[in-house]
Amino acid sequence: MIATWMLAATALGLLAGGTALATERVFRLLNRQGRHVWMLALVVTCAWPMLAPALARPLVQSAPDLVTISSVPTSTAGAVVAVVDAPSVRERLAALDTPLVVLWAAISVLLLARASVGLLALRRLARSAEPQTVVGRDVLITSSVGPAAFGIMRPRIVLPRWSLELDTPTRELV
Repeated sequence: MIATWMLAATALGLLAGGTALATERVFRLLNRQGRHVWMLALVVTCAWPMLAPALARPLVQSAPDLVTISSVPTSTAGAVVAVVDAPSVRERLAALDTPLVVLWAAISVLLLARASVGLLALRRLARSAEPQTVVGRDVLITSSVGPAAFGIMRPRIVLPRWSLELDTPTRELV
């Protein structure tokens, strides 16, 4: 079930991304902003996999896949019939559920660890940086990092020390 769900979610994500790319290009030709189509593609790609299991419940139970092999000799009145259960594609993909869940959990833990390491590095950078006001903006001056912006709740601008030597128009641009 999970393998089928993952394949369907990936296919939908690719379709939404391709549609967003094509739509954005059409908007550019019309001299309009196309960023909102990417937001819609992200919402659809993230929301659909969560809603799909509830929407995909079959209304009618389907019969299991059966393969019937029959042999009717012409000289005898009896027929030999053998019924063999053939695993469906869904059953074959269901065998991948446990390895996929384990892989998903492992990758999630690794990504969470990587995000935590990055967050700690940004906090160290913010503590070691020198706060200043440059071109009317509060910024953090570092020895080598930047120009960059980081933070969600309290976004900050980080500038390298060398940017203070730029002329005013260039510094404003940065």
